[in-house]
Amino acid sequence: LWDSHGLPDFSLVMTQLQSVPIATSVVWTGLVTTALTVLLQTTSLGVLSSTETTVLYSTEPLWGAAFASVALGEHIGQSTVVGGALILAACLSSSVDEEDVKSKAKSASSLSLKVATAILCAIPGGATLVSAFSEKVSDKL
Repeated sequence: LWDSHGLPDFSLVMTQLQSVPIATSVVWTGLVTTALTVLLQTTSLGVLSSTETTVLYSTEPLWGAAFASVALGEHIGQSTVVGGALILAACLSSSVDEEDVKSKAKSASSLSLKVATAILCAIPGGATLVSAFSEKVSDKL
């Protein structure tokens, strides 16, 4: 298969590429799993904010583990779960506006409402939900 210069024999490679399954695999790998994913990633970088991009790329190991578990039957161990929880905690903490959480929690009247407000604000989009709910409640009072 290899010549004396470390390169594969070109005629043997061309012979192998005449096989439909091998040629299909090469085209799939080149177009879909490489070119399409790079195109989608590059396009999304122009649309997403830096925080959203960081969170998205930080969760890549979680998606890989989930895919391996579902598609390949891989066992997810305790250390994987702990690592995944740490990644999620880091993503949540980086996407939370600390001042927004403090102001929403201060405006809540009871301790349980303050805790619930802080938890909701920690979820991406939760601060918007809390603001909308606060406006509806204040309109009723």
